[in-house]
Amino acid sequence: MPQPDLLRGARRIACLGDSITEQGDAPGGYVSILREEANRLYPEPGIEVIGAGVGGNRSNDMRSRFQGDILRRRPDFFTLSCGINDVWSGFDPFHPDGGGPRAVSLSAYRRNIQAMVEAAQAERVLAVVLSTTVLEEDANSKGNLLLKDYNAILKHIADLTGSPHIDLYTPFLEEIARHRAETGDRKLWLTVDGVHLNGRGNALMARLILAGISG
Repeated sequence: MPQPDLLRGARRIACLGDSITEQGDAPGGYVSILREEANRLYPEPGIEVIGAGVGGNRSNDMRSRFQGDILRRRPDFFTLSCGINDVWSGFDPFHPDGGGPRAVSLSAYRRNIQAMVEAAQAERVLAVVLSTTVLEEDANSKGNLLLKDYNAILKHIADLTGSPHIDLYTPFLEEIARHRAETGDRKLWLTVDGVHLNGRGNALMARLILAGISG
């Protein structure tokens, strides 16, 4: 069944996230690209796209500011980008395999994500649930392997609540693998540090989101 065009008739969109979203509000970032493309497609009367990214945020941090930063602004829908820091924060010198005390457990992560999606639904605000991007540009990195379970939770909650889900994780890994297979180059391709997106990464994220919300 085709996805409805969520941009048609929308007047305000919010993008909830961490530093990837915060940086994505700068020129060339995915939030900026989404803003430009939404208003190119529907210039009248225009669509407000709000960046609501805060660096370092985990799911519990986003949940605590959800009312003020998202629901108070009354968007037609919001994109939820959350999970990188829930995993990444668990890596420290004493926990080289992750799972340290600053990580957010899978059970707590599920509670936080589901609470935000259901709170939005109670206010008739649609949640567009995004998978995470990547932790290191290596499909077999410890961070990426841990992210699989967090992404499975995101897909499950989207299905459970009838919310749109957009997979970023798989296309990111596929693009990295494609580039390496074609060029042999193993330098970072979509990120500047294994996490934060460069121009190519932002463009890919924006393109995937636009494809997922524009039918």
